[in-house]
Amino acid sequence: MKRIAAVLICAVLLISVCACGNEQKKVTSYEEVIIKLDEAVHGMFADDFEDKLKEGAYPSPTGELSDKWLTTLLDAQKDFPNVDENAFGYRMIDLNSDGISELFFMRSDERVLAIFTMYEGKPCMVDCYSRSYRGIIRDTGEIYTMTVRDDGGYDYKIYTLNPESGGMYNTVSFGYEGAIAYEQIDGSVYTTSNDRITELTTSYPFEMSEMFTSVEFKLF
Repeated sequence: MKRIAAVLICAVLLISVCACGNEQKKVTSYEEVIIKLDEAVHGMFADDFEDKLKEGAYPSPTGELSDKWLTTLLDAQKDFPNVDENAFGYRMIDLNSDGISELFFMRSDERVLAIFTMYEGKPCMVDCYSRSYRGIIRDTGEIYTMTVRDDGGYDYKIYTLNPESGGMYNTVSFGYEGAIAYEQIDGSVYTTSNDRITELTTSYPFEMSEMFTSVEFKLF
């Protein structure tokens, strides 16, 4: 009888341990991402940073967008005078009101460097930015990007975060392909007038949301 009781107790303990393990797997956290971002920021100020970066040091914290991430880190210090480790940090805010906060890798001048969200219980990188590709947050919670094109034109795009895919879907697009003005409507691209582009840039000013900037900026 005692043996049976002991076996039952062990079984209960084993089930409890397994249950705890499953609960731990469900816990979502950006802790590891923040540690990797911290390491990359401190690495920026070493003389051999670019060499190490090109050799594979400081890879994408979550594995996505590796090539874009390389450009993000290479450009992070440019056009920013008197930069040091205290110029980099992060904000956390629930962008699409789904109960899960997104992580924003930032410079202290409000330049967004990367956006991370949770997808299937793990952090993933939504997008990252550089000198020629910038991103801001609108009051609506949308992600608004501006790309300087190689042909001299530019693209403005507005995205909504999609929690079902861990990515974004495009809702508004307009700009110039070289000297040709265009606007995307219902998935199709149409040429348009300069006046229309002026109207669109007035309707969608490329300005960071005060709601976003009011959230605490945390240093690493």
